[in-house]
Amino acid sequence: MPYSGDYLGAEGFSELITKMVAVLDFTPSTDMRYIVDGDNVVLHYRLAFTSRASGQSIETGVTEVFSARDGLITDIDVYYKNPLAVAALLETS
Repeated sequence: MPYSGDYLGAEGFSELITKMVAVLDFTPSTDMRYIVDGDNVVLHYRLAFTSRASGQSIETGVTEVFSARDGLITDIDVYYKNPLAVAALLETS
């Protein structure tokens, strides 16, 4: 993904979101499932991506793994069920 990488702190998170919303709109499903294990949370849901440039959309499963320490998020890993479809959507931009 063109916005993949490491983003640190609140500024990094803001940078990531800015990159993503510049090219895509997002609509998450209301049906979200999560698993909590101590300081780790796994969130699974479906997300519709729409290209701002072409208006084309796809929907795919998304899994996010959050790690926390002392009440703060320390790490987030995001996995798309079909990253190739999202990448192809970006190519039409």
